[in-house]
Amino acid sequence: MVRKRYFCNWKIINLINERELSFEQKQELVNDIGYIEYKVGDGETLYSICNKLNIDYSQSVSTIAKINNLKNVDMIVENQNLLLPIRLIKGE
Repeated sequence: MVRKRYFCNWKIINLINERELSFEQKQELVNDIGYIEYKVGDGETLYSICNKLNIDYSQSVSTIAKINNLKNVDMIVENQNLLLPIRLIKGE
């Protein structure tokens, strides 16, 4: 499931990311300021999700990992929620 959100100033996002917050707390703060919420499906990888959403994986993987506190981007699991900045989607 993907839900689009409004675009926001990246400085605000950086301030949110600098704080140690749970995923749910981050989600509350960023839900209305420029992210989409993505629920990982069966067999999906971060690479396949990026391809599906037209995100340049090689340019975005470190940003996505940081936002979602992923220590290993190859270890995402089905039903995991990811926050993806709209600015990373080509054509947005």
